[in-house]
Amino acid sequence: MKKITLAAALTVAFTVLTAVGLSAQTPYAFPVRPGTEAWKTLKTHREKVAVSQIPQHALRRLSTPDLIASLLDYPLLVDMFLFNGYREGFTTMTTRFNGFQELQGRKDLGPALLKAYRRHRPSIFKNASPEEMGRQALLLTAMEMTVADDRILSKVGQREKEALLREVLAVKAEKERGGPTFGGRARLVSAYCAASLLTSLPRPQSRMADAAGYARMKALVARMEAADPTIPDLVFREAAEYLKSL
Repeated sequence: MKKITLAAALTVAFTVLTAVGLSAQTPYAFPVRPGTEAWKTLKTHREKVAVSQIPQHALRRLSTPDLIASLLDYPLLVDMFLFNGYREGFTTMTTRFNGFQELQGRKDLGPALLKAYRRHRPSIFKNASPEEMGRQALLLTAMEMTVADDRILSKVGQREKEALLREVLAVKAEKERGGPTFGGRARLVSAYCAASLLTSLPRPQSRMADAAGYARMKALVARMEAADPTIPDLVFREAAEYLKSL
């Protein structure tokens, strides 16, 4: 099967966010989307943001799994790739979307997030076309950025965070077996996700890197940059050690 890089996959995804939803759940049916005639009439980005909000009456009726699916199906999801970094882009994009704001208040957020993350494992789509792999790479990146977001993690309990951390390591292993589509930047996204979870958990006295290593993980969370290529390995190693200690 022909492989494509993550960058190429995301470029493809820009062209396939059309009237057909991308999520396996039942997202809100955004009436105006890229590729539609109505979308073409919008002159500014502000207009696109305005028509991409979910009406309050519909927002309240969406289950939490469907709300997560709606986030992944958001017509301006690709905005997170248009900034200096994914972290800045994701924060900016979600701040402009009322569906994300609603998500933060859901009491069943943790379990729903874990189930949604598991539905986007790379192995599920290993036989997909390059174009479909591109779409799934985009969705998996958005899913991991959601899991890593401090606004979300502040609403998730410790046991749920530990389950999500275990899932990050499983997804990371599948990415490594998935070839170039899930390589490079995709590995950094998983490291960022794991570091965000680790640094939000209680830090046992005898576990979790030395002070310098812990500071490097905190820096990765703050900037989502890893100038030192060994930082992702540090994060994954510490995540595995933390889970072993439970």
